[in-house]
Amino acid sequence: MTVKAIRLENFMAFADTGWIELRPITLLFGRNSSGKSAIIRALRLLRQNLEQPTDERYTLRFNSEHGVALGDYTETVHGKETDRVMRFHFRCDVPAAADAARREINQWRQPNNLPDIVAGTEDTLTLALTFGYDPHREAELVGIDVICNWQITAVPGSHTLLSAVWLGREMSEEVGYEWWLDTDLPSWQALDWQATSFRFPQNFLPQLEDAPTDILPNVLSNLAQSIAIFLKGMEYQPPIRPEPQRVYVLDEIARQRWRQQGWAALVDFLEGNRLDEPTETKIDSWLDCLELGLHIEPPTEHSSKDATVSKIVIKEKGAGLPVNLKNTGYGASQVIPVIVQSVTARQRVEEKTAVCVVIEQPELHLHPRAQARLTDMFVDEIYQIDTRQVEKKGDELKPTQGYREHSDVRFLLETHSEHSLLRLQKRVTETAVGINDLQIQGKNRYLVLKDLSVYFIKRDAGASSVESITLNEYGEFTEFPDEFETFFADDLIEAGELAKLRLKARAKRRETIDNSSS
Repeated sequence: MTVKAIRLENFMAFADTGWIELRPITLLFGRNSSGKSAIIRALRLLRQNLEQPTDERYTLRFNSEHGVALGDYTETVHGKETDRVMRFHFRCDVPAAADAARREINQWRQPNNLPDIVAGTEDTLTLALTFGYDPHREAELVGIDVICNWQITAVPGSHTLLSAVWLGREMSEEVGYEWWLDTDLPSWQALDWQATSFRFPQNFLPQLEDAPTDILPNVLSNLAQSIAIFLKGMEYQPPIRPEPQRVYVLDEIARQRWRQQGWAALVDFLEGNRLDEPTETKIDSWLDCLELGLHIEPPTEHSSKDATVSKIVIKEKGAGLPVNLKNTGYGASQVIPVIVQSVTARQRVEEKTAVCVVIEQPELHLHPRAQARLTDMFVDEIYQIDTRQVEKKGDELKPTQGYREHSDVRFLLETHSEHSLLRLQKRVTETAVGINDLQIQGKNRYLVLKDLSVYFIKRDAGASSVESITLNEYGEFTEFPDEFETFFADDLIEAGELAKLRLKARAKRRETIDNSSS
């Protein structure tokens, strides 16, 4: 079970983002203040409400001291118009629940001479949660929709398995129930739904109670569980990482604050957690690949329940004694948290089921070659070797066809880096033409096109929109917005203008020489 795509309506600068597919690697491009970060803020907002629920039922906490702080409903809703509702859509892969729902639907379709619905290539269901403005409680859950992409009746298009609308306090007291329920499935329309109610064990994520069918509560439970796993498994890395310190001293409060700010993996690293030998080797390998050093010394000097005292020292190539991180370039201090979080993410899959590492500007303070190589690290982490697909050939163990499988680690990257995009295009192309059929230099450089999604966010007249950038298997852009065509063009334009100036200067110089000769 996992969240495959998200969609935001009336959230900050977006009237409607459309569907954003969350593939193993998802890139968000756009000019400054275009709205890229708002997509990430929406996910952080929902996550902090799972971790720190409000006292009231199904409301949203817009501000957290060390989390996301959006102000209030008025500041967050699109256009600051409180009569608008905010809606969060989650398209989830829930095959077992979807199959049960499909069988129930087919039982009605067959006697009505309609063909059975069969499983599609993507057997997904969608849960949409709608929040409205309440002057006393800011944001309140007012709508719940479970949507399938199957044609339930003879009417084409997607259909609603469940639509629930909150009646409000006054109406609820008058009629004796809180929610008005509806469905597009005729066999369910005939059932008595009056006794059905919702409970909210995880703040805004609903569960059905006393429903006249067992199928729908199971579907809703699976969807809620998928969303909870996704949000709780989201690990956020802000664009500005901690300042390098000669000695890191973190008491219990500081550790909690760092974790809430997105530096949980770095805290674990400083405490010496999750640093088995393969992980240490991997961190050192990427440090060397980025030309930042050969080895990070084990950082922890003292760690207890009360405090952690540690320092980061790096052994540089050709140098004698290790160098304290404080004495290295600023880029090292900004990229080490990214490396640590990415490399150790796979270890956290076991406890979280799935991990989505969200990083704003991973390329910050890195030169172009390092940006491209850092991108290879993300590619390396989304796959793992399926040992079941390894066979012995002679004296060597060699992977058979299709030996790679996903590691349940995904990356959502907000970036401005053309070098990262070019590297991903290159890896997709290499995979398509078969160059990377096997591992190269111990690193996994294999990238299937379907594991990459790229989006461009643009802003016009105070509103933002999301445009998909489509690539073919050779890394070529096949569909992209007009504005993206010039997004990386400034260097080329500058180089062209410089060449023209040089030609003009040389022509003038020749003219001067010719005139002086005559």
